[in-house]
Amino acid sequence: MILIDFFKKLKVTKSNFVKDILILVGGTGFAQVISFLLTPVLTRIYSPKEYGILGLFTMVVLVLGILPTLQLQNIIIIEKVEDFAKKATGVTIIIASTIAFSLFLILLFTKEYLSTLLNIVEYENWLLLVPLLTWTNSIYLLLMSWANRRGNFKLMSVNRIILAIFVPVISILLSYLTKNATGLIIGYILGNFLVTFLLIHFFIIREKLNFSFCVADIKEVLVKYKDFPKFSLPSAIINIFINQIPILMLGKYSSTASVGHFNLSNRTLGMPIVLISSSFNEVFKQRATLEYNKHGKCDRIFLKSFFSLLIISILSFSVFALYGSEIFTFVFGEQWRNAGKYSAIMVPLFIMRFSISPLTYLFVIANKQKDDLWGHIGMLFFITLSFPISYSLSEDTISMITGYTISYCIVYLYYLVKSYHFSRGIKNAIL
Repeated sequence: MILIDFFKKLKVTKSNFVKDILILVGGTGFAQVISFLLTPVLTRIYSPKEYGILGLFTMVVLVLGILPTLQLQNIIIIEKVEDFAKKATGVTIIIASTIAFSLFLILLFTKEYLSTLLNIVEYENWLLLVPLLTWTNSIYLLLMSWANRRGNFKLMSVNRIILAIFVPVISILLSYLTKNATGLIIGYILGNFLVTFLLIHFFIIREKLNFSFCVADIKEVLVKYKDFPKFSLPSAIINIFINQIPILMLGKYSSTASVGHFNLSNRTLGMPIVLISSSFNEVFKQRATLEYNKHGKCDRIFLKSFFSLLIISILSFSVFALYGSEIFTFVFGEQWRNAGKYSAIMVPLFIMRFSISPLTYLFVIANKQKDDLWGHIGMLFFITLSFPISYSLSEDTISMITGYTISYCIVYLYYLVKSYHFSRGIKNAIL
């Protein structure tokens, strides 16, 4: 109700903007409630160390998974001509398949070294499934972009519900067959396979979308949208690596258990982001793109979106700042108390991530991928250095989490200013 009332005051309820957001929020909210209810069961079955192993495995998937599409999935949303968007999809699928197969060949010879480096030697062979997961993720991103382009937010909502419910349920069932992190890994893999298959069934089998193209189209797509692989891809790689820095650094300076505590904290605080902010993001992408293409600016919807998200984020995260340790101990068990401490420290970071992250799509809309790349390069060094510097001041995990939070907040402020600047359009910008 808060979200609806706020939008009414801003006079935007006459459009479908709120309706589309609420469709995603409603479906995702239902999924998150079920997932949240199942999480205490999982945390009593699997230890912080086993969650840490899952975190390291998914880190490899996420870091390598950014490569196959070359960020060309963005074409589907911003391209004005639908036939060209279809050709671009076909081209991207071929590129993604080639890169995924190349990753398989590389991991075939490096899996032992990588598993030793990550301290997950007993899960070495699971790394061979990473290329398949990166390819599956590529298809998922492409088809979710088509759902966004068509305004099919109900499909996106249902897809998220299935993923949020299926993964924990499978992980719980598998715990009866295995007493280690294997159950978590298999649940993660099967969940990703399922939601991708459902999208394939809808768009390719049911809707019969044709993504055919000729060889000449490959060059046309890559030339017209060369800034995506040239600038957006490096930015995305850096961004996904930045998100994994805490896992790497905590594993280096602390322990695998600390990684597990951080992962649960990150996941729990991330629920409102998955519930509202990411849903807001999908709708904002479409509406801001339409407004920018039509009027040359979208600062009106930018400001309304930012202040709406800011109010909701403060209301959502304040309780964790006050009672983080108590909440985590009560819900997840005494062994997860440290995760509650981490959550209390990271509240400012999640308020800013919730409020600002969706709006940074302006870098894509305004064709400012180069600026985004330089921003991510600076972010990489800034956040990476926060860990050794914090550790040198006080050799404990709390100090590192605090330094990480402060650094990230500063970065988000930079991106807020730049995104607003781009939303005003070239003629109105003063920065």
